[in-house]
Amino acid sequence: MPKKDLRFELIKIMIETERIKTFPQIFRYMPRHTMAKYLHIGPKRLKIRVSDTSTYTFGELSLPAELIGVNNIIILNMIANQFLEMTGDIA
Repeated sequence: MPKKDLRFELIKIMIETERIKTFPQIFRYMPRHTMAKYLHIGPKRLKIRVSDTSTYTFGELSLPAELIGVNNIIILNMIANQFLEMTGDIA
């Protein structure tokens, strides 16, 4: 079994302490192309997903949650926060 990337532990801590509130903020700690590799998708597809939250499927949210070690609802809330920020509905 491959060794877990320690950056996922850092990301988990940052999420739990609310220093990461949206999915794109993860890329401050892990490059987008690296995350895409772990998610088994191309970097371009991940960029599309991140820039347009309506393109996510619920199934696509479970793998990042598993890799980071958080509940699926946490990732879903991060995507929702991102959507609200993009639409100006969050302070």
